[in-house]
Amino acid sequence: MTFPPILSVNNYNEMLTKIHMYTFCVSALCILILNSFVPSIGKAITYLNSSLLQYLPDNITTSSRITGELLLIFTAAILISAVKLHDRLSDILRIRNEFDIHYVLYPLVAASGATLSATQFNQVRLQRRRLMTSCFYAYASSTTPTIDRHTISQALTNWSWFWVSLEAISLFFTTAIVLMCYAAWMPAALLLMGCLMLLLFMRYFRLQSASYAERQVKQILHDETRRSQIADTFNAL
Repeated sequence: MTFPPILSVNNYNEMLTKIHMYTFCVSALCILILNSFVPSIGKAITYLNSSLLQYLPDNITTSSRITGELLLIFTAAILISAVKLHDRLSDILRIRNEFDIHYVLYPLVAASGATLSATQFNQVRLQRRRLMTSCFYAYASSTTPTIDRHTISQALTNWSWFWVSLEAISLFFTTAIVLMCYAAWMPAALLLMGCLMLLLFMRYFRLQSASYAERQVKQILHDETRRSQIADTFNAL
């Protein structure tokens, strides 16, 4: 395992660390761009410098603007991490919800041999979180897995890149909108082009995640006892 997890991840905590690390870099880039084209941002940084530098020892020298920039970057990164931006975006766009249902729970129902009515299928949607915990994460958790660890690690790695791309798109798009308000058309256009490229990456990593979810479902149901228990869980809905 490497730290920080720049490329692959092995567990949920590493995935969060990776997302936060890349989002910090994206936040830094966005603030630096805004500082160059949005006068109000420059004024805010100047004010922060004048307010903060007086508290630094005289023997510490900094560039005229870097203190305020760093404060804005760290503040933005901390706020984004605190609210778990990718989770909020996932809730709004129903990304994880639909993925869990169509690529994990419904395949588990079909492959386990459970026989569900239309009402029970609706209960699968309503009880998604509980069913994911009892029928999937109980076996595919990165902490206490009962299936292949490599498959779990690859699934988490693909999801980490998906969430990194999603958060970057949200920050780039917001920055581009602000830039357009100040007639900074060229940097705004470049950021929007970056968003389109990241959308392609997201599409790729979602397909990869679907592939690994299919493998995980097959590995979970490979055991006869687990298959029977999962079928009973669904039939009891």
